[in-house]
Amino acid sequence: MRPASHRANDLTFLWIHKVLLLALTVLLLTGGAFASAAHASDGVPLVLGSPGTEAGPPPEMDFSNIETTEVEPLTEGRPESAPQRPRMRVQASPILSITVEGNSEVVSDHILSVVSSQVGAPMDQNRLTRDSDEIFELGFFSDVDYRIVDEISGSHVIFTVVENPAISAINFYGNTTYTEEQLREICFTQPGMIFNRVFFRNDLQRIKEKYQQDGYVMARVADVKIEGTAVNVYITEPKLGEIIDTQAEAGAAVVVCGSTGEASTLNDKEHLGAVGYAVKRAAGRVPVIAGTGSNDTRHAVELTTEACGLGADAVLVVTPYYNKTTQHGLVRHFSIIADAADKPVYV
Repeated sequence: MRPASHRANDLTFLWIHKVLLLALTVLLLTGGAFASAAHASDGVPLVLGSPGTEAGPPPEMDFSNIETTEVEPLTEGRPESAPQRPRMRVQASPILSITVEGNSEVVSDHILSVVSSQVGAPMDQNRLTRDSDEIFELGFFSDVDYRIVDEISGSHVIFTVVENPAISAINFYGNTTYTEEQLREICFTQPGMIFNRVFFRNDLQRIKEKYQQDGYVMARVADVKIEGTAVNVYITEPKLGEIIDTQAEAGAAVVVCGSTGEASTLNDKEHLGAVGYAVKRAAGRVPVIAGTGSNDTRHAVELTTEACGLGADAVLVVTPYYNKTTQHGLVRHFSIIADAADKPVYV
């Protein structure tokens, strides 16, 4: 099949040929005589042909001898055989440089160490957004953004950061177990440093672990407030009554003076005082289990009898520590305590 452009040219040539032939025929019939425009302006009628000769009807035209070229009809759209023009792909401009502005304390090399975009690589907006997030996760900044400066040969990437202020003081409130100085020693963050929320979050976790390792499992960091350049940390150290209320609200039994708690540091008066207080504070909402174990069977019996008399719902006794005994001796130890108690005994 001939290209559409060739077929269109053949058709145009055919029509021009016919028009020229028709114009030539008209000139032959008129004899080439025309009235001038001056005669027409003087009122002389315009006469075609020779003067004095009556014009006859024009001869019939015979087009039978004119050669014609058959033209295929034009098709709409692109012919199937025509090659498809390849789509143009826009090449992203290369990165000419990557810099940081807005930082005064945090060095640029540390900031750019988390950036994955590289000089010479094509510009990638999604990658730059991820790079901004990575810079923010360093913890030193309250805001991170980037801007692009275009040139003919490529683009410059500039990350803009807003640094956190330098800390003037770290204050602790609500702490009675440890002093402020002891808590500050646990922290990596110190006055004079740029506040880093990642570092300080780890500091708070270490404070929590310190309390838990020393047996204060209910202690927690209740709140942190940054006022100006001072960081204020509020710690909650629940007292026995608060712990009992928390347990009661959860529907869990209360174990007081267990062997893994402070019982070993209490004398008998303090020990039994804690048991009696727990019974009153629980007020029947949940069971109270009193720890009365000892490596001295006689002493364990005394604590067990007193605890049951104070209203404990059960007692908890431990295997005698330090004093190694036989299996028969262990059975005798627990049996004597159970005989002295009028409440369930947990071993």
